[in-house]
Amino acid sequence: MLDKKRVTNPDFSIELYELCKTFHKLPSEIYAEDANTMELLLIVHNAVNTHEDKDDKKAKREKLKAKRQRGEI
Repeated sequence: MLDKKRVTNPDFSIELYELCKTFHKLPSEIYAEDANTMELLLIVHNAVNTHEDKDDKKAKREKLKAKRQRGEI
């Protein structure tokens, strides 16, 4: 959540905003969904973000390594 940053125990308003943004739904549509389903989707969403963070960090390291090898740093 929060632009690929994980948040533990977020305020409900932040969580609701992120759910709306992520799933392109209105708050009323989020409220109509089953709470367990939404919780599972949030768990998956956080896991994907964690995986993407690791990939981003790896790509940055590889880019920096390439620059060093070319003598740009």
